[in-house]
Amino acid sequence: MDMFGDPVLQTNPYGANIQDLEKEQAMLQQKLLQLKQGNQQPSQQSQQAPVWDEIDRLTLSLSDKEYAALAANKEFQASNSNVMTLLQREYMRIMRPIVEATKDGKEALEKHLSLLKSLVKGAKEESAQREAMLTEYMTQYSHLTWKQYVELKKKENERNEH
Repeated sequence: MDMFGDPVLQTNPYGANIQDLEKEQAMLQQKLLQLKQGNQQPSQQSQQAPVWDEIDRLTLSLSDKEYAALAANKEFQASNSNVMTLLQREYMRIMRPIVEATKDGKEALEKHLSLLKSLVKGAKEESAQREAMLTEYMTQYSHLTWKQYVELKKKENERNEH
């Protein structure tokens, strides 16, 4: 069954939220254009987004059930996902410097960077350790199964810890 079920038998409790999100997305896109393009007059900006205006006109005219039927369409889902990915990319491109310019944004980003460095270091160490184990297994213990080799290494580690 598709994501929303049969639109005739079931209402989509998320339909209104999706429409609200699309309205908010359109407003954010408009604001981003304003930020990007400086102090242009609203009439100039509206002329620059006639496709968005048409999309909004079509989607906002749908009832919840009609939108649910549209949202269940795989081709629509793929197209909408592509548009959302593009919006996210552009939103991030514009918002990154704005967030980093705020005190709390800078602190959160620095904390995230510190965590990321620590996690990356751990991931690299774990990967190197697994690679070393695989090399040791292939060169010295290939007569054992991998499971037997791992059990042997566990026993060796337990002996070394005591």
